[in-house]
Amino acid sequence: MPDTVQKASRGASPVLLVLAALCFLLPFVGVSCNSSALQGLAGSLPGGSASNAQSAACLSAISSTDLYTYSGVNLATGSAPSTATLPQSCSTTAAGTQNSSDTPTVGVQPLLILVLALIVLGIAATVLRSPLRYATALAAALAAAILVVVSNSTAHNAVSEKITELANRSSGSSSLGLQGVGGVGSFFNIHAAIGFTLILIALLLAVVVNAAGLIAGSGLRMAHAPLTAVGPAHAAEQQPWPPPQPPAV
Repeated sequence: MPDTVQKASRGASPVLLVLAALCFLLPFVGVSCNSSALQGLAGSLPGGSASNAQSAACLSAISSTDLYTYSGVNLATGSAPSTATLPQSCSTTAAGTQNSSDTPTVGVQPLLILVLALIVLGIAATVLRSPLRYATALAAALAAAILVVVSNSTAHNAVSEKITELANRSSGSSSLGLQGVGGVGSFFNIHAAIGFTLILIALLLAVVVNAAGLIAGSGLRMAHAPLTAVGPAHAAEQQPWPPPQPPAV
């Protein structure tokens, strides 16, 4: 049984770590509108009832849409996030407000680069001998999972600061475009996306799998120990004493 667990762990660990690496292609952070806050602001802006109604319709249409989506690759490389296409009801409201400089690019997130390096280390550990194989992959997966959680927080802060910066830059505008209004970052909701959840699950499963392999390997070594160390000693103890010799004449 321990040997079966070791074989299963050796096969499952690199698969889980490869899946964790592929999660970098998925969204890690999403940015959506805080519709209730923006609707209250839209009602207080100058303009006719038709303009306010159009703004309300636009906000209602994008209330459940991520305006910006950052994949793990975007965060690790500092590339621009994916931008949502505005619905027809926002065509006039947001007209002329979006250009390349308004995209909230947050720069390279070094913790995620370290996560990738740890994942590669865990995959490469497959070529090592047991128990070093399982110990290395376990440590790499656990450290990567911790860094993913920490990097999620730092990425959220970086996105929030960038959006606030862009909103403050456009504070003289009365538009309700993608970059925000009046320099208030609370008009946006920043949340973890599916990629963050899946990479964390894959890494934690890799931790469990390698821990099982490490424990199973320890059990095998303990099971074989009496045959090599204790067995001969017991065999020597069980030999009968030689019969007493008669006294020499």
